[in-house]
Amino acid sequence: MKTENQFIAEKIVHYRKLKGITQEGLADSCNLNVRTIQRIEAAEVDPRLYTLKTIAQVLDVSMETFIPPPEEKDRGSLVALHLSSLAYFIFPFGGNVIGPLIFWVYKKDKVNHVERQGKDLLNAQISYSLYVVLAFLAFVVLLLTPAFSGNSESIRQLEGVGLSISLAFAFAFIPASTMLVLTIILPIVKAFKIYRGKEIRPYPLKIKFIR
Repeated sequence: MKTENQFIAEKIVHYRKLKGITQEGLADSCNLNVRTIQRIEAAEVDPRLYTLKTIAQVLDVSMETFIPPPEEKDRGSLVALHLSSLAYFIFPFGGNVIGPLIFWVYKKDKVNHVERQGKDLLNAQISYSLYVVLAFLAFVVLLLTPAFSGNSESIRQLEGVGLSISLAFAFAFIPASTMLVLTIILPIVKAFKIYRGKEIRPYPLKIKFIR
């Protein structure tokens, strides 16, 4: 089985050649010694995080490119990690965050990839929950403002409260529903991909609360 350094080395060689860059050219662009690049590509050293970030920028790839897929023995735990967000169905108010948080704290130092994927999952679930709350508040504001304005002219301009309800639904309720779907569906999709041994991308539309 390939070591992490071997995996990184193969990826760097692949994308360097894909972009038509020599070892010397990559070294110059990264402000590194040619010998350093040679040793990294030969999997002789454990590259520093800063070095990998610089190489990733030059090769125009994400840092996730250099992260090897989880070993088969770790897949079950990673599948359980992502599915832990379904605790939402048991605790609708915060279960999608509490479930992953408990799993992450307990397993992050025991199972490879749980540290990184757990942070990504938690940031996503916290963000999606926040978006749902904001959208719901916007829904309430849009729904109630015309009714409580006391200005009949304003209400007539909106063509009645019926139109205000439609606007509230369009601008707030639909985004909130979309976030709820992402909260539930995305973890299931990612868990299935991990189970099949495929690489997964980070969760979209998230704020990095946990770094």
